[in-house]
Amino acid sequence: MTASAAAPAFSLIIPHRDDLAGLARTLAALARLDAASPACELIVADNGSAAGLEAVAQVAAAAGLAMPVRVIDAGAVIGAGPARNLAARAAQGGALAFIDCDCLPPPGWLIAAAAALARHAVAGGLVQVVLPPGSARRARPAEAFDMLFGFNVAQGFARDGLLLTANLAVRASVFRTVGDFRNRLPEDLDWCHRAAAQGHGLALVPGMALGHVALDDARRLAARWDRVMREAWAYHRLRGRGRASWLWYLAKVAASPLLHAPRALFAPIGPADWRLRAGVLQLLLAVRWRRVATGISAMRAADVPSDC
Repeated sequence: MTASAAAPAFSLIIPHRDDLAGLARTLAALARLDAASPACELIVADNGSAAGLEAVAQVAAAAGLAMPVRVIDAGAVIGAGPARNLAARAAQGGALAFIDCDCLPPPGWLIAAAAALARHAVAGGLVQVVLPPGSARRARPAEAFDMLFGFNVAQGFARDGLLLTANLAVRASVFRTVGDFRNRLPEDLDWCHRAAAQGHGLALVPGMALGHVALDDARRLAARWDRVMREAWAYHRLRGRGRASWLWYLAKVAASPLLHAPRALFAPIGPADWRLRAGVLQLLLAVRWRRVATGISAMRAADVPSDC
């Protein structure tokens, strides 16, 4: 990677909490970035990991990255958004690139991001859910479910103007103008809407696609979707929408397994047998109906987080 004594072209920002193995995989992928990539620094914002800041710093040091690396303590407020905000304030790069600590950027990812930001204020890429690198086993039901239903960035961008913070690049000046990610909301959707409202151009860039390691158990899937539904309700209310439209949305979520069951049963997910397919179908029903229950519970609670 091209070295520079001046400020780096990019600051790569990774929020982290209690996933040292995932962080090590992500840093290993960053170590394989193309040598022609723009000069960059890496900031790992640790969000109160139980192992402690020193353990996170050891993982970062062991990666042997050819770029400056900083591990900062972002544990004051729990949430990936606050961690990203703190790292962005410490960043020295002319552009910011946000990924998660379980992402696998390919070698040309940062080159594609730099080319995109030469034309657009904000750029994002597809997020493709994959098994851990080098995995020789078959997918577990939770992993297969995540591979089939975890992310649909193209649909989200076309329908809602959404680019995910798991794969988002933005000029640093634009980020400062738009402002921080807001906690306890769907932070990437909220931020993208604010950026678009200010007239900044957002683009989905095919060359920026990266991998995202699949969640490997049903409890982690449930925790993710519980959070998503609580944040979605808060944003729904923040935008002045009522309970009737929320209930209509929940009705569509409840009915969605009828539409998506064929995908669970027949879509390609690598080597699979009918027991795996049955497990995915069971998760499809359980996750979607849990989302409905969480959405109803959130509706009965406070409308909007007080710190939004």
